[in-house]
Amino acid sequence: MNGKTKAVVAVLMQLGCTVAFGADARPVDITPQTKFVWSCYMICFPVDRDFAQQFHDRPLDRPPTDGTSSRLIDLRNAAAAGFDGLSIDLFIEDKHALPAFRQLVALVKQNDLPLGLSPMFDGLGRFDVTVDAIVAKVRAWFEEFAAEPCVVRCQGKPVILTYAPYGTSPEKWQEVLARLHDAGCDAYWVGEYGHYCVLGPEPTLDEARPWLTLFPAANSFPEMSPARTKTVVDQYRNVCPDGQWVGSTKIGYWRPEIAVYQSQQGTKTFRDSWQAMTDCGVNWVQQATWNDFSENHHVMPSENYGSVFCALNRYLVRQWKGLPADLDGPKLYLSQQQEVLTGEEAQFELLALLRPEDVPAKVALQLATADGKLLKDFGPMIFDRAGLQTADLTLPVPDVPQGGLLIPRAELRPRNGSPLTLDGPYTIVSPGGYRPERNHSWLHTGLGQAAPVKCLLTLDGRTGGSLPQAETHGQASVVVDSEAALADVEILHNGLQAWSVRRDPSKAAPAPTSTLSPKLPLNRREVLDWGWYAARAVTADGRLITSRPVFVERPAEAGVTVGLWTFDNDTETTILDSSPWLHDGRLGARTQYEVHRPQHAPDQWGGKCLSFDGVDDRVLLEGPVVPPNTYTVECWVNWPGFAEGAPKGQLLFSTANAAVVLGIGDKDQLRVSRHSEGRWYLAQDPDPLPKNQWTHVAVSYDGQTMRVYRGGTEVAKTAAPGDSNCGQVAIGWNSVTNGDFLRGLIDEVRVSAKVLKPEEFGPHGP
Repeated sequence: MNGKTKAVVAVLMQLGCTVAFGADARPVDITPQTKFVWSCYMICFPVDRDFAQQFHDRPLDRPPTDGTSSRLIDLRNAAAAGFDGLSIDLFIEDKHALPAFRQLVALVKQNDLPLGLSPMFDGLGRFDVTVDAIVAKVRAWFEEFAAEPCVVRCQGKPVILTYAPYGTSPEKWQEVLARLHDAGCDAYWVGEYGHYCVLGPEPTLDEARPWLTLFPAANSFPEMSPARTKTVVDQYRNVCPDGQWVGSTKIGYWRPEIAVYQSQQGTKTFRDSWQAMTDCGVNWVQQATWNDFSENHHVMPSENYGSVFCALNRYLVRQWKGLPADLDGPKLYLSQQQEVLTGEEAQFELLALLRPEDVPAKVALQLATADGKLLKDFGPMIFDRAGLQTADLTLPVPDVPQGGLLIPRAELRPRNGSPLTLDGPYTIVSPGGYRPERNHSWLHTGLGQAAPVKCLLTLDGRTGGSLPQAETHGQASVVVDSEAALADVEILHNGLQAWSVRRDPSKAAPAPTSTLSPKLPLNRREVLDWGWYAARAVTADGRLITSRPVFVERPAEAGVTVGLWTFDNDTETTILDSSPWLHDGRLGARTQYEVHRPQHAPDQWGGKCLSFDGVDDRVLLEGPVVPPNTYTVECWVNWPGFAEGAPKGQLLFSTANAAVVLGIGDKDQLRVSRHSEGRWYLAQDPDPLPKNQWTHVAVSYDGQTMRVYRGGTEVAKTAAPGDSNCGQVAIGWNSVTNGDFLRGLIDEVRVSAKVLKPEEFGPHGP
């Protein structure tokens, strides 16, 4: 057992935990009075997936295609972040769940890691899951793992956590527990209640009691505010004075429009949730922050967050336990507080973790562009208290360059010791321009971290700075200087992997200097996609460094037209976007519908249009094409009318989340609807749409008012305030209901990121 592991073990034993390592050690035993924190760990996804394609973030310090090493790095990160254990999310229908748990048990034992493991069964309470299925799943886990030394126990029983055990009735769960008892599978159960509001908002105690008394412990998923948490905990203790409430902490709030948890106000949400646990007096905490990137809600070091939440969590856990901070030096982090929209200011949080010997500490911070232009000097800031200190900073959006690439330069001078300096890393902040590939971003910076690897990227002759997209050819050079064996070298484009080379860590020899000269893939226009590019090197033991970025500039025309489908140069299965964004779509939509492709037909200008049969023809565009707050959508349509006996209602253009739904109503009229913040808004033409002739139709939205145009003339408008999100885009059908199929011809579909005047419609105007 190494020195760091011994220190962690000593702390856990001070808190009443019996910690086990190795095959012959005693189990991890806790009591209801023990301060203990689990990190939720979702392991049901294949570890060799492409994080960037499927999820909203990617890990900083684990090889993306090395499963065993990745899991080991996760466990070491969990210990470094101050966690006592992991609650392993086991989906009831997932055949990979138990093998993955088996792998983690082996890694904990083989590497003497100071972590306990608990199963968290997910989906046991669904209405369609039978008692037999629940009992079988839990018994299978018991038979293999209940006696493992690293499994967390309370009162001699394995601790089992559940997610949403609401089921059909409390009686269902009473039968489950009785059958498990008869099978010798007694556990210390933690039931989850808050996510589905079983407790409220204002239930009587008699209504709550059958649920609350099912299990010896209960917890709530982290949607609740600190104030609501206090109310629910008090209610629980009134019903179950001897029960154990397990608190929840979180780094952000659920954002349904982008289906992720997102950090807000820098680290304030995270700090507030920990304060709520202290105020409520809980002894156990399950932190929903390690969901393997599926919900963007994690503590481990990552592209979006850097290492700030890992370091902060360790500090807050020790504070919650009443232990002194164990900082090995002063830490400084810079976080963007929220996404930047049109007309807003970029808000940042500067966070410092300081020892008594560091204060007073002086911080100097500047933000500069990629080419070195100084945007703002925030001047000297003084932190005069030890512990956690924060400062809020503002950068006006007009000062942010197009594309939003920022380089922070910072220096922290503690009272004693050497100053910490930083030149990079970097961030992208949206300056009000439309960026559909990522409409949220964070700035993360960890200062004072040793850099065992050096990495330099040169792209088409540029090292740092920016270059016009038209001048790109994809020729890259990556120079890596590392004393350790390299496991992975890759080039990132806007955080996504554009190129990589993997090495077998068991065979890789140290290479002090390596030079790689890859050719990056070009798009249909034979240039690189715009955005930032950076090289990253990962050593076999998980250390890494990211190079200074090179920024490929966005062409000016991309700021207006974000999608233009003329249908003149399509392939057999794909419609091609003529705008710089290259938002290509699929004829026939998804694979299972590929036979339902609209046909190409001659249009009125000598080119081609699409002909829809009104039965099942469809086109699908993946991803957010329509800007969220300001846009114009237009097209030409030649409509023959509803077929006899056909449903009354057809769609021309729609988004899955109803940011804009353009169609033809039951009285042959053009109609547009929008859904925002829980309300529907409708504007419709009082007159019918002409039949069997080409007509230009359009809808614009300026953030407040939705306007409808026919033939270049405004025919309807309505107020439609509130934010909305695009989602996938469907042409000629409703992708949500799989209906409302268009009968007729459609041509020149265009989406713009601004409100156009009728004289700006086109390319062929009305």
